[in-house]
Amino acid sequence: MRAEPDNLTVLLGSWQICQQMPALRCRAPLASDVIHLLSDLSAELLRAKNASEYPDVAAFAFFIRASNLKALQRQYDDLLGRYLGRGVSFHIAPSNVPIMFAYTLAAGLLSGNSCIVRVSEKQFPQVNIVTGVLTNLLTRPEHQSVAPAIAILRYGHDENINESLSGLCDVRVIWGGDRAIREIRKAPLPARAFDLVFADRYSILLVNADTWSGLTDRKRLAEKFYADTYVFDQNACSSPRLVCWVGNDDNIQKARDEFWALVEETVSQREYKGEAVIAVSKYSSMCRLAIDGKTSVISTINDNRVMRCELDSVDFDLSLYDCSGGLFPEYRTQRLADIIAIAGRKLQTVSHLGFDGEQLKRLFMEQGVTGVDRIVPLGSTGNFSFQWDGYDMIRQMSRMISIL
Repeated sequence: MRAEPDNLTVLLGSWQICQQMPALRCRAPLASDVIHLLSDLSAELLRAKNASEYPDVAAFAFFIRASNLKALQRQYDDLLGRYLGRGVSFHIAPSNVPIMFAYTLAAGLLSGNSCIVRVSEKQFPQVNIVTGVLTNLLTRPEHQSVAPAIAILRYGHDENINESLSGLCDVRVIWGGDRAIREIRKAPLPARAFDLVFADRYSILLVNADTWSGLTDRKRLAEKFYADTYVFDQNACSSPRLVCWVGNDDNIQKARDEFWALVEETVSQREYKGEAVIAVSKYSSMCRLAIDGKTSVISTINDNRVMRCELDSVDFDLSLYDCSGGLFPEYRTQRLADIIAIAGRKLQTVSHLGFDGEQLKRLFMEQGVTGVDRIVPLGSTGNFSFQWDGYDMIRQMSRMISIL
């Protein structure tokens, strides 16, 4: 057994537990003891006083509530009696979305696997809240069966630790940018193991300007846009980085003017304060877009918390430009079909306002686009599900036992 590394912080479980995980039995997906643990975790988090200060913790607790887990059981009832977990799942959580470590842990457990989760070195209160409650729950007799299947660790970019933990696992789940994925993949996997990766992606908002004037409670729509973008400084892959306006020119102009005025009002009311480094990055990206000939129309609102630029075309990789902290390239077109040019491999989520989701799905399916994994209404981009980036995580991290 390898000695515990010096630069490792154990938040839950132990290094020894990690080493012992390959000997554990695999569970069936959505096993009853896992459902029981997550249901109790939900209830305890919703009661915790400090958890109420963090909406993302409350959202996670709501996601794993008992009624939602029962619905998941019905959704995956075809797996029962036919599937088992793959064994050990090793999760590298992202550093830009604090609560994502908890979602990926839940996915691994519900798939029937034991879970080693590496969290970022950044000190997030959300991590401490969830691990603290979970640690207390795992001391209870009714949850002893799951305790050996969970370890949560914190360490920096350490090739030796990555190699050691990768050698234990049957599936490695990597949440991070393309560069981080390349670095982690340097650590070899056992022959039958594989990677489930969530790479650099970006997302867009489609607005039907021709229907804007008929929409009610438009102030509320601006608040939903704020939730989709500013809550995580646009750093989440699901946060819209491009706003596409579809309709005739007059309607687009009217809709844009009112929409951005409402967004400015919302940003001020929420007292959003972006970090200085974000402001510099935002300005730099705007300059690069202009220098590269991608935009010739730039506008800012008052104190630069909202920055916009109008794109002349969308036939380039927007992910090459860091659009975050309130930087919104815009594109206008009269034809919905023109957005197909945007739907390359890097495009993850299409949020929409004034369109029918099924209509958009048919368009993307008929055109055989290489991108687009999610189509959601405005205000729902951050809603997690186990269908993410085109994967069904529960099915992907479990294995079928077939009878011929």
